[in-house]
Amino acid sequence: MVALRAPRFGPFAMMAVAAVAVIVVVAPWLGVRLASTAIQPIKPNLREATTTVDSGVVALFGNFARDGKVTFRPSTGEWTWTDNEGVVLTYQWGQAGDIPVVGDYNGNAAVDDLALWRPSNGTWYIWYDAGRGIQVVKGWGQPGDIPVVGDFNANSVHDLTVFRPSTGIWWIWYDGAIPRRGGCQPAFSTFNCQTTVGWGAPGDVPVSGNFNTWGADDLAVWRPSEGKWHIWYDAGKGAQVARNWGLPGDLPMPGRYGSLDGTTDLAVYRPSTGSWWIWHNGGGATPGTTEERSWGHTGDIPVRWGPRWPLIGNYCANATVNCPAVFRPSTGTWLIANPGGRVLMAPEGYTFCAFENSFCNTTLSSVAFGADGMFNYRTVPAGTLGIQCDTATFGDPIPGVGKACFVKRSAS
Repeated sequence: MVALRAPRFGPFAMMAVAAVAVIVVVAPWLGVRLASTAIQPIKPNLREATTTVDSGVVALFGNFARDGKVTFRPSTGEWTWTDNEGVVLTYQWGQAGDIPVVGDYNGNAAVDDLALWRPSNGTWYIWYDAGRGIQVVKGWGQPGDIPVVGDFNANSVHDLTVFRPSTGIWWIWYDGAIPRRGGCQPAFSTFNCQTTVGWGAPGDVPVSGNFNTWGADDLAVWRPSEGKWHIWYDAGKGAQVARNWGLPGDLPMPGRYGSLDGTTDLAVYRPSTGSWWIWHNGGGATPGTTEERSWGHTGDIPVRWGPRWPLIGNYCANATVNCPAVFRPSTGTWLIANPGGRVLMAPEGYTFCAFENSFCNTTLSSVAFGADGMFNYRTVPAGTLGIQCDTATFGDPIPGVGKACFVKRSAS
């Protein structure tokens, strides 16, 4: 049995949650207008935490939890975490089918906000400061959209953003969750302005991150059909790059898995093997090393854990580094990886081409296959566009570990 105390909201917090909210209805093609439809606010439900765990749990990181571990149940709209004083809290904020989009929507940089996007009506429900601040309800999106968490105008505030798979268009409302302080004035700033950017295709998975180290977050999609990342730097204002990293069936998990300069690495989690494949600075101008970390089992839920300050134990938990982690629904257990992992170092003069059991598309002649300094080499057959990256083609230079193909860089 877990004893609970009410969280320290301040003297007026319980009065605040009793207020009636007003939906801001947005028809993106018509602009923004206020509707008179009132909704019943969702109140916190503080009760004994349960230990029942099932597959209907979304595991995510939140900096308001003592250990960063937060779970959300889409079937009930319940959030559960442990606060800094060791008290287990369960909040009712949402309803069946809602999608959690935790982020910093008020720009205070201290405590993340409880945030949801409701697919049935395209509405965002945000409770500032993990249930200790005001509640904001904004309509932005429509059924079928995918919500994205990102800061696309580089002011340290997460914008309201959805990706529309049917058209490949991003709909961005800069700082849209901050109570209005005047309308959009593009001559002065992007605050409270709205924009659309076409970047993607049906079937793409939208992701965000700072893949080129500086400026606003970049627009990025991961294309499962071809295992390729398509990145448009600086929220659609910079250069465009495309990088192969992943296989069909992988889950994109971009994050800062070792870099201290704020660069987002390309990363995928492979559910079939429970392994993380990370390409440090893989989306940048000068890609770095690659590595594989075996961290997870079939059925685990991958989580990009961190950043969190101060350092906690041996976790990669400083203010600029994420950590591969998984939540195991069968036991309710979190497993957070320590820094490091097996690095897929390319032979001198070679660069990554493809993972094991996929095709290495290249017109360069020499291809190395292996890992950990153990490689077999083959020449791409004349008149072909590449070579199959597997043990049947190359033999097995290092049994029992994941391998990859690397191509010899051109002398130019």
